[in-house]
Amino acid sequence: ELDVFVQAAAVAAYPIKLSPLNETANTRADLPIVAVGMLQILGVLMLVLFVGLSIVPAFFFESIIRRELSQEVKIYGRSVSWSSIPLGLPVFMLTFSLVVLITKWAVVGRYREMHIDVYSWSYLRWWFVDRCVHTWEFLVGKFIIKTKIGWLFYTLMGAKIHPTAQLDAMVREFDLVDIKANTTIKHEVRCRRFGMWKDDRPTLRFRNIKIGTCCSIEGMVSVGANIGDSCLVPKLSVVAEGAQVP
Repeated sequence: ELDVFVQAAAVAAYPIKLSPLNETANTRADLPIVAVGMLQILGVLMLVLFVGLSIVPAFFFESIIRRELSQEVKIYGRSVSWSSIPLGLPVFMLTFSLVVLITKWAVVGRYREMHIDVYSWSYLRWWFVDRCVHTWEFLVGKFIIKTKIGWLFYTLMGAKIHPTAQLDAMVREFDLVDIKANTTIKHEVRCRRFGMWKDDRPTLRFRNIKIGTCCSIEGMVSVGANIGDSCLVPKLSVVAEGAQVP
């Protein structure tokens, strides 16, 4: 009975189109596991340093404002002192966003469709930037994701997102993302996928994700998928890797 139910509930399969992925010497596994672990620890320490450096200008800016501006301002009909307003927070968000932006272009450059081994330099570069972006999403992104500031950040990171698109979820592997006009994104967009985790050669692959105009994306869109115009991807649904949805 379960098989009958699954077959009855299944939708028609869409054609799959997957182009071959490039692989270079830098993408092949050439690092021992211990070295990868040590470099990841170093990457975590550098990320903590980046956050600390972003706090410094925010601290000095707020100290100067509180020292120089002691008068009160009217907010919603109530008198509020400048010293009670957390003016350093926007400075921190701006500074950390700039740090992540510079780090992405300096470490990874432009994301491309490719196939890499996990124990390689290419993987470590992706991993470090991905951890920086993850931290940015937690400290900054969740507060601005639905605003034009969030759209501007993703555009500067390399994503091709139309200004009329509405983002309610985070995006990564920015250069591989293409979202057209009047589309709503309510599920995170990830343009990478791990292969079978084998002991000898675990892998990671990157593919484009293209979403047409006037779409509503509430489910998962896998790497390599191409969503046509006026499509709905409902919750708890998955568009297969490389699927071409008309």
